[in-house]
Amino acid sequence: VPIGGKPLLEIWIEQLIDAGVDEFFINIHAHAQMVHTFFQQNDFDCVINCLDEAELLGTGGTLRKNAQFFVDGPFLCAHADNFCLADFKAFFAAHSNRSPEVEITMMTFVTDQPQSCGVVETNGYGIVTKFQEKVSNPTSNRANAAVFVMEPSVAHRLGADDRDVIDFCADELPKYVGRMQTWANDIYHLDIGTPENYSRANRDWQKMVQDKKGP
Repeated sequence: VPIGGKPLLEIWIEQLIDAGVDEFFINIHAHAQMVHTFFQQNDFDCVINCLDEAELLGTGGTLRKNAQFFVDGPFLCAHADNFCLADFKAFFAAHSNRSPEVEITMMTFVTDQPQSCGVVETNGYGIVTKFQEKVSNPTSNRANAAVFVMEPSVAHRLGADDRDVIDFCADELPKYVGRMQTWANDIYHLDIGTPENYSRANRDWQKMVQDKKGP
């Protein structure tokens, strides 16, 4: 999926390499051969591991199956089908400076479509106290961006789970109320899963490029 002519996956990888990430695990299913061809044609300064799933396991199921890789320290988990521009160095730093009880740092963003998002409420310290998943009258417009920095303990618990298919946001996040903090991405984040939002993302990208060039 291109944004302004650049593959969305490339935008994600370039940002994260710039923030210090040197190894990626990318779950592929639909258009798997296209993704493999993309990596054959592009040389990134990092290690790329493609996880081919014949049957989708959900984000949590993929983490459960590959929990053995996430043992050395915090790791990032992202739904990379969203168009996200963020200060990832600041995101990682926020997790490093978390309170002792926090195991997950959730990226959030302000949305003008809260009814179509999972929104969160927090206390005065930014700790998640409540979730609302796509309700008609949400009490917040601060949405879950589906981008997380997690401690290995999160993956280890999933690794002990006997389920194959696990939706991480729906099945697991509610377990971390009080143990998950938020970090606000105020640069750009948009779910491009609809034609309208995909067109919007390309228009916004073009405007950002023009603004950088100046008059």
